[in-house]
Amino acid sequence: MMTGSSNLKPCRKRMKVKPIPEKTALPPGSMIGEMLAMQQISLSSFASALEITETDAEALLAGGLPLTEEIAGKLETLLDLPAHFWLGLEASYRPDLKK
Repeated sequence: MMTGSSNLKPCRKRMKVKPIPEKTALPPGSMIGEMLAMQQISLSSFASALEITETDAEALLAGGLPLTEEIAGKLETLLDLPAHFWLGLEASYRPDLKK
């Protein structure tokens, strides 16, 4: 329990603060992968729902295949998040690759 005066004295030294690194966008596929795992949707079922090959589905999850409006619309149906959400993630991610 503290009483009237404190034994703490102000620090006169300046702390060195490291710069915060720029935020790095994650590929939309990382979030999609987490949602698939939570909902126990297999890669095969995912690819079928998106009407793409399993190879393309893997590439989408890894960030190698761009997420198109068509895919975003199918994700909206499959994962119950609006297409504009997925397109926004994609729009944040692609420019980050060029940095």
